[in-house]
Amino acid sequence: MRLIINEKKIKRNKKIANVLTIASLAILAAGLVFAFRPAMLLWSYVALVVGFVMTQISMYFSSRFSRSPRYDEVMAKALETIRGDYSLYVYTTPVPNLLLGPNNFYILHPVVTPGKISYENGKWKEKGRGIMMRIIGQEGLGNPEKELSAQVHMLQDYLNENGLSYTEQPRIEPLLVILSDKTSFGELSEAPLQIVDIKELKRTIRRFDREDPQGALSEGKLERIKSILG
Repeated sequence: MRLIINEKKIKRNKKIANVLTIASLAILAAGLVFAFRPAMLLWSYVALVVGFVMTQISMYFSSRFSRSPRYDEVMAKALETIRGDYSLYVYTTPVPNLLLGPNNFYILHPVVTPGKISYENGKWKEKGRGIMMRIIGQEGLGNPEKELSAQVHMLQDYLNENGLSYTEQPRIEPLLVILSDKTSFGELSEAPLQIVDIKELKRTIRRFDREDPQGALSEGKLERIKSILG
């Protein structure tokens, strides 16, 4: 498997994560100091709110760019021995983690929530991640359907703008990739997205390509797509 990774972006965002972490701690500390001065009580509330928001942002950046192994490294490790013509693009396209296979595109969306996820009545639900977990930065499921739909459209638009029209583009398969063994599952029979454990990621993708009724992309089109993606 080819691995194409934007090291500059990762290093830049790692620095941003570190700066935000230090700044948020400093602001929270200032808020606590202000709390003991009645004349500055309002500023204490402001500092605590701003510090909390900055902490959440710093946690987002840290989880993706500072922690080791990063999400993309875990997925790359799971796919490194996949057979065939595959290319994993990490932060080099409009999609953070994009896998190009011989048949399709795969958008790999990491899920690390320690809660129980389900899909009921047309909505994603998450249980078991309390307020304390949210405060200390435990990442939730969010709205993966909305996020992945936006990523699909961004990728399609990007390819179209670079010479591969919408009608020529291969299928795009969004996958929720479970990275944490603390994630559990509820009712998912009607889930609109495929959910894959990291241990089954390689096998699942190979099965998708093997069972694809449209078959493999022509060598010419595959090389054309690679030239667009870089």
